[in-house]
Amino acid sequence: MAHDSSSERQRYQRLCHTDSDRTNDSNASVEELKTTPLLTLNVKDHVESTSPNVFPQYGVLGFHVGEDESIGSGEPILMNTNAPLSAFICGSQGAGKSFTLAAMLENCLLRNEEIGKLEAPLPALVFHYDNDGGSNSLAEVVHLASNVKINILVSRSSYFRLKAAYESKVDAAHRHNLNVQPLLFQDDQLTIDRMHKLMSFSATEGTVPLYMSVMQQILRDMAVANRPFSFVAFEKALKDSGFESKQNQMLDLRMMLLKSFSTSGSRMLDTEKQTFRPIHTNNGKPTIAGKLDFSKNPFSCDGGGFKQADSRAPIPSSDVFSMEPGALTLIDLSDPFVDASTACQLFEISLSIFKARTTSGFIVTLDEAHKYLQKTSAAESFVEAILSTVRLQRHKAARVIVATQEPTISDKLLDLCSLTIVHRFTSPAWFASIQEHVSGASAMTRTERERKEMFGRIVALRTGESLVFSPSAFVRTKRGEDGEWVPGRLGADCVKMKTRLRVTRDGGRSEMSVRLKELSQED
Repeated sequence: MAHDSSSERQRYQRLCHTDSDRTNDSNASVEELKTTPLLTLNVKDHVESTSPNVFPQYGVLGFHVGEDESIGSGEPILMNTNAPLSAFICGSQGAGKSFTLAAMLENCLLRNEEIGKLEAPLPALVFHYDNDGGSNSLAEVVHLASNVKINILVSRSSYFRLKAAYESKVDAAHRHNLNVQPLLFQDDQLTIDRMHKLMSFSATEGTVPLYMSVMQQILRDMAVANRPFSFVAFEKALKDSGFESKQNQMLDLRMMLLKSFSTSGSRMLDTEKQTFRPIHTNNGKPTIAGKLDFSKNPFSCDGGGFKQADSRAPIPSSDVFSMEPGALTLIDLSDPFVDASTACQLFEISLSIFKARTTSGFIVTLDEAHKYLQKTSAAESFVEAILSTVRLQRHKAARVIVATQEPTISDKLLDLCSLTIVHRFTSPAWFASIQEHVSGASAMTRTERERKEMFGRIVALRTGESLVFSPSAFVRTKRGEDGEWVPGRLGADCVKMKTRLRVTRDGGRSEMSVRLKELSQED
């Protein structure tokens, strides 16, 4: 029988895309427009004239302040809040990256006609860690509390300090939007896998201690027996293992840390009597007197000795993770007793809990990421968890935003992000990272002259201004073959943007000496 080539061709042709799913621009399908991270108001208006349901929600992020004639001076640049995205914001301190981050969060959390259209607000999770000390180490997203409910989760050892510090940053009229709680995991949230991450000593890059091997064996036995994790059973198994005194000391230190971030473990700590003999003064001479109960913290100094406070950090009886649409959960692990590696471990566990509970999208934000994404195994593991979220963002309806001074923290994050916003900086090393890993910048800096011009543009940016790289963004309009205006991609290029004013309070302004003097006189 002769082969019917024409019949076979017709069958295959049925699988070929037609123009039925496209707008009047042959290069821009409806699906591409729906998933664009950015668009201009002009593009939105042109698209909606023929396809009214392409952009159900969006928020203005900034305005075009460059010389691109295909965009137009002062043209509003909109953030597509209906589609998953991954954004990388970088720049020197005071250049405007925190302001841009806040504007993006406002677009996803606030229903406000002044900034756009939002039908389905999302829950947001923000990670923050800064052990530099001082009031400036607080997360600036707290100022969203003027319009947004914020649930702040902190370590128990820093609960009173951070609670007072954050509440002082919010006006009394809006303080009801702020809820500060200790970050405590329920036993059912501490799966074997999560416990293994918490127990891991790989961040030290050293030999695994004997007690770590025993801990891992106990966790393995629990997994084999298909038993849920229980701190009581776990600690009993450890005590029954029998360690030498030196091993016990290291084990106790690790267990203290683990308990301090567990609901049941914290209850165990509060009932354990850990005492020492404090030094009191007698006419200027130290004397040893009495015992002091550590089960009730904090302590305050009184006449050279210690005075026990009447209260201690609370232990929430229910789950502390808020998934309310339009609300923000801030995890701030700034604490002298928590190092950056431990913070990354706790962040990764919190992220997995947050992701498992979401059903209709969420936002994950790394604030001041350079403070904790250091060269440790814990940081690398956390970055991999973020990368996994980015790779699956369309399936999870995830929005991932990384804000950092240093674009060198992770080449992989730069490679994967669909949107890169570069504020002013002066570091050649930072520029080299942008040039190598941001597609638009790579295409624009092939020659030495182009590299100098691009670096000069970044250095010359004013506060609040940025260069935006996003090849899939539809920010241009151009004449089509039929003479009609059609949307055009940014492609291997960038657009200069000025971030819009915020509708929540701006807490990110640099404090100048004259301003500080004025504030002290007001007090």
